[in-house]
Amino acid sequence: MADQILDCLSEECASARAKLEAARNEIIRLCARIEFLKGERDAARAMAIVLGAMAAAMLAIAAVLLATIFFGIFAAIFLGLGLLFLTLQALFLGRVVSLNGQITDAEAQLEVASKAFQSAVAEVMENCPSECWGDLVMPKC
Repeated sequence: MADQILDCLSEECASARAKLEAARNEIIRLCARIEFLKGERDAARAMAIVLGAMAAAMLAIAAVLLATIFFGIFAAIFLGLGLLFLTLQALFLGRVVSLNGQITDAEAQLEVASKAFQSAVAEVMENCPSECWGDLVMPKC
């Protein structure tokens, strides 16, 4: 019995459990990052949609004004606003693309972290008695 308690306190067991905890924390960190990035991406996508609708409305108003006697400065103002909204939409769409790349990278890192966790579980099981294992369940995103 004393040997098992000493095994729990052995350097090999402590090191294996530390690796397991580090792997668990990395998975939790990456899951939170992925969720954050997905939220950012969804917000940027929504803004791009709104800006596209606003650009379409401004350009439609400019087209109507060009067909009437009020085409002068008013049509130019609405045309300028439409182009401004299109430019802003392009910036938000670029942000969506960038965030998709970051999400892909974080998901690849999560896969590596999951393998490290599985390896750490095996190391804990090998170097520690079962009463010292603790939680061997991989965190879920």
